[in-house]
Amino acid sequence: MDTPAAGSTYYLNIGGLLIGNISTGHVGWGGTALTSAKLSSCGTSPAIATSSTDHVGTITAGTSATSCTLTFATAYASAPSCTVTSRTGLALTYTPSTATLVVSNASLASSVFDYRCDALGTAAP
Repeated sequence: MDTPAAGSTYYLNIGGLLIGNISTGHVGWGGTALTSAKLSSCGTSPAIATSSTDHVGTITAGTSATSCTLTFATAYASAPSCTVTSRTGLALTYTPSTATLVVSNASLASSVFDYRCDALGTAAP
């Protein structure tokens, strides 16, 4: 993979999956960008940030939502370890599986939350 600009130094790109600048310590996951089509049972007009992937992202639940299901672009070999954080302090419950992440709260409507899911063990994601 090419660096983002000619003359870039300290740029890390491992197959488009692990990317960043090692001199600043800003390293993150790449992957297939997700769209709102990957959201279901998530109220009316939910949204997912354009930079969101199976590994990390931000979701805005739609109106009248009490739960929200994210379907991963590529299923994990085993259920990933996920962390979900509400940007408004809601106490969220969430359940990851090999194919989805389900987030719930009775007041989830229009809430914004961030998620991060990592594969466990030695199985490929």
